[in-house]
Amino acid sequence: MAVLFMQTSDSNFYYEMLKYSSKTFRNYCFARGIFYEQYVGEKCQNMPWKAAYNRIYMLRSLLENNFSGWAFYLDADCYVKDPDFDVFKYLSDKGKYGGIFSGYLYGVPYNINSGGFAINFDHPIGRQIVSEYIKEYEKLPKEDLDNAINWEVDVPEDQYMLHVVLKKFVDQYGLKDYILFEEPNKSYVNTGPFIAQNLRAHGNVASRSQAIKEIADRYPVFNDFGGRSVILNLHTSHPSIKTAEHGKRYSIAYTDGNAEKTALWGPYVPLNQGAYELLMYVYVSGSVENGKIDISMDIASDHGKNIISQKNFYIEKTGPSLLKIPFSLNETVSDLETRVYTKKGHKIYFPRIVILS
Repeated sequence: MAVLFMQTSDSNFYYEMLKYSSKTFRNYCFARGIFYEQYVGEKCQNMPWKAAYNRIYMLRSLLENNFSGWAFYLDADCYVKDPDFDVFKYLSDKGKYGGIFSGYLYGVPYNINSGGFAINFDHPIGRQIVSEYIKEYEKLPKEDLDNAINWEVDVPEDQYMLHVVLKKFVDQYGLKDYILFEEPNKSYVNTGPFIAQNLRAHGNVASRSQAIKEIADRYPVFNDFGGRSVILNLHTSHPSIKTAEHGKRYSIAYTDGNAEKTALWGPYVPLNQGAYELLMYVYVSGSVENGKIDISMDIASDHGKNIISQKNFYIEKTGPSLLKIPFSLNETVSDLETRVYTKKGHKIYFPRIVILS
């Protein structure tokens, strides 16, 4: 399942807050192979609040580049509230929806909080929502947008425009069943158990930023290599990683647990003589049956004929884990690969392969 998280802010006013909130999302995404994108600046220029429209440009880019999967947009004041939340399990039964929104402000489903939402680019309704959102934005006369000084007053703001679009889909098109509007404080795309938002009502920018920083500093970091040299840092969507379960851009090497199989193999890279350690990032979705999960790994060259190192692992928990194999090369190899073997019964993602020296 392809999943992308993205955030944006202006280059000054909210940038400090974004630095701290993005830490929670970047670490969350890194451990799971979820892509994270960020834009800092004002695509409309000349006023910090106009960075609120950046989300529309970012969504348009995904649409134009045929992104396939779920895209979560989060404001700079959003952060991961539950770092153990299983977003893959949450999305596993949401394929019928084109989008998920934190709605029901004042009791109206499509009166939403645009600070956090998810769009399913695999669904025609999801792509249509983005297209209509872009059209609504493009109705703004450029001169009015350039001259605008006061947010919400001089020109329509981003949340209002998305509200207008969703109202049309519900009242005019009759497509409410294809959009999931979650209740306030119970939504998993914002202001709920998974993602929280430190709103303007909670204080000034400095105090809100500090509060988010304190939360971010408590969370685990998965991309800290302790100052060691990184020889390879490869997301498993790369074409050099082979697996029967994926193949699209933004996808992750994955086994659905229905059969015993080789989950992945590759990437067939050259590597000089020396001492190394291979890190295999693993994410177990759902539950662990019978108390443990068996995973076997080996490192090989010469198209798998020369086994350099191998190890069996037993995972006893859901969520992210890190499997490590130290190995040494007595001579340069041209096609180093790792192979991962799994048993039946568990949904497992293999987001990333790292080689350290």
